[in-house]
Amino acid sequence: MIKAVFIDLDGTLLNRHHQISKANQQALKALEAQQILYFIATGRPDQLVKKIIKDLNYTRDMIMMNGSVVGHPLKSTRLRDLTIDSSLAKTIIDYCINHNYTIMLYTQHAIFSDDNERVRFFKSQHKDYEPALQAVFKPISDYRDEGINKILVVEHDEKKYQALQAHLKDYPLSAVQSQTGFLDINPPHASKGSGIELLLKHYHINAQEAIAFGDQDNDLSMRAHVATFIAMDNALDNVKSVADAVAFDHNQDGVARWLNQHVLK
Repeated sequence: MIKAVFIDLDGTLLNRHHQISKANQQALKALEAQQILYFIATGRPDQLVKKIIKDLNYTRDMIMMNGSVVGHPLKSTRLRDLTIDSSLAKTIIDYCINHNYTIMLYTQHAIFSDDNERVRFFKSQHKDYEPALQAVFKPISDYRDEGINKILVVEHDEKKYQALQAHLKDYPLSAVQSQTGFLDINPPHASKGSGIELLLKHYHINAQEAIAFGDQDNDLSMRAHVATFIAMDNALDNVKSVADAVAFDHNQDGVARWLNQHVLK
């Protein structure tokens, strides 16, 4: 019997318009009605999920920043709060700035990043949100010493992307792709899989009673902590290769359609 469902956001629950379709919303409500807990498991920080969570009336802890944080974006307390070593974070920041990489520093209270396409996208998306649900953006020069849960590097030049991966490989960090050209840098023991392990223990659920949905490399760690791992049809080939099943595309209500067929009765 399934008691828990873990769901990635971008490329999984969200469609290409960064929205949760009506069918997916209805499936989530049906899970709740049948007392099956669902958990969001995302690489996004608190700042970029507040509106989504509020609209879903989601009250449970969730996995954010690839498992660096397990908590709720509208609550101050956290089940887990892992940060990158401060001296190592400075080394990475300096290296990325000196080599012209686009970086975003994710902390609990703000996103530190200089003007770039991604910052402009989210500022535009959030401009009509109520103030409490808008992301807080600050320039990197304003960063002082708040714990950094994740550093996102955006680099679409494949050679530069691979060069950064090679540079980071000997550091005590977790570095994983979350979208094409996106490298998520986290503390060494952070992963969505370890976040699932923590939440299953907290809610007294067995791994054999859990399933997970994902599409990118940062979702692969979930596979080892659930009975069934479902890849989206738009997932990377290497993600599909280890999945137990493949759902329809994220633009075709893939999560809802799989849940309706296999879980919801």
